[in-house]
Amino acid sequence: MENIFSSVEGNSFSEITYYNANRSNGIFKGFHVCDFAIVFRMSDGYLWNICFNGEFDYYIEEGSDLSYGKIKKNAVETFDATSLWSGFTGLRIKEISFEFCDDEGISVSACNVIFENGKSINLVIGEEPGEDNSLPSPLEYYSPGVIYIFVDEEMFSDLFLEAEGTGIDEPEFMDDITAFNICNSAGIEITPFIMNNREEVTLANDIFAEIEVKLDFESEASSNSRLFQNCLNNCDMIKEYEYVNIYSSFRLSGTTDEAHLLLVGLSYYLDGSKYRTSYHEYQIMGLKLLNHDYGHLKIRPETIEDKFREIFSKRETDFKKFPEFSFKYYVLHDKGSFAGAFETDKRLEIIQDMDDIYIEVYNNVLIAKFPRILNLKDCSDMIDFLERI
Repeated sequence: MENIFSSVEGNSFSEITYYNANRSNGIFKGFHVCDFAIVFRMSDGYLWNICFNGEFDYYIEEGSDLSYGKIKKNAVETFDATSLWSGFTGLRIKEISFEFCDDEGISVSACNVIFENGKSINLVIGEEPGEDNSLPSPLEYYSPGVIYIFVDEEMFSDLFLEAEGTGIDEPEFMDDITAFNICNSAGIEITPFIMNNREEVTLANDIFAEIEVKLDFESEASSNSRLFQNCLNNCDMIKEYEYVNIYSSFRLSGTTDEAHLLLVGLSYYLDGSKYRTSYHEYQIMGLKLLNHDYGHLKIRPETIEDKFREIFSKRETDFKKFPEFSFKYYVLHDKGSFAGAFETDKRLEIIQDMDDIYIEVYNNVLIAKFPRILNLKDCSDMIDFLERI
């Protein structure tokens, strides 16, 4: 990788070749699209490439010998794109940088090239354009996808500035989650999702149109913002994910204590036999301010592994009056003076009737979620849960 930096910076592009496996060349005003690889030849003959590995990710490698993986070599078409880069070939490169979607710095998600005359060109790995060749909005990392090559700097800047203006943020590392300010939850902002063409976003708009009668659009900003932020920062449920985007929060009307419905994007990885695959999905979460400090408590669906583990080491709390609850859910809490205080008969009955809900209580704040992609039933059930618990 260091060799690529030292060989490209101070050099200039002389030839560019696009490789496509599943699509014809996508040449549009201001940007290009290819789905398999780009091979770059520098003015001194040095070669390097960005190439799909045939599974899930795009890699950066030296040379022009591409790794085709499961893709048949004779199915890949090449296209000399040098003329499309006419405004950039021959320009001395001041700096090149890459972004990666993995901690190891192997799977590339974006590339930025800055030239000494101030021009720049940007490459982004993202979801394929729509049937009408429209760009995904927001344009976020998605793989397997395509490589977007933005030769129009103004178009690229406008695209990402527009995305920032909608209030939909790029994924944040967990260390930065304090940037979420629930004070903004009093004003509901559905507009960003209406502007987006993705199926999940259309679904989100349809769902919130169904439940808007339960949302308090006129409420004042939350006075408990710090409590909620502290809960999110310390919540084990949140820490399980690589990235957490909190797109919008909706304060509920008709609850005795302050409660919020959160629309979140969760990113996580699953390890396959050879590669890690990244996933990003919309889910619903609930936050509620409780009237007592209950320490730290976790309730989640019980697994086969939990039941097996309990044979050798008893950790969870069972409730003899509620055998159905004890069969369905696994309860862990600190063993201090708060132990058992939260689990009243009424609350156990409410949780018992829920469909695979995950609950965590941190002091006097409750956070809850379902392990499923956003849907109307879960939203309705979460509102009912927050009103009753």
